[in-house]
Amino acid sequence: GTPITYLFEDGEIFMVTHAGAEKLKNMERDGRVSISVMSDAESQEGVQLFGKLSSVEEATPQMLFPFVSLMWNTAPFLPNYMKIKSGKLMLIRIRIHEAQYFYANANAADTVFKKVKF
Repeated sequence: GTPITYLFEDGEIFMVTHAGAEKLKNMERDGRVSISVMSDAESQEGVQLFGKLSSVEEATPQMLFPFVSLMWNTAPFLPNYMKIKSGKLMLIRIRIHEAQYFYANANAADTVFKKVKF
């Protein structure tokens, strides 16, 4: 998958992508969304979130501020990525309805999933 910057608030995931992005096309076509959130880049541990696309709208500068400040604090080069591609930026809202915690054992032969109350 493609790494994304997201915000989580009150059972919803908010993320920004470019208009016409493949992930956006897939969400608009089907509506069901699954997102993996890893504890870090090297980890075999994380949470799998399942939800439904709630809304997509063109992102205003005010909507983008939390994302830019989050990206700037975690990786200073990332805000420049937003300038590389042309076109509109879209704010995506996803309502999460289920989550599963997962981890792989030392040899990653077996992955264990545990449903999380949401």
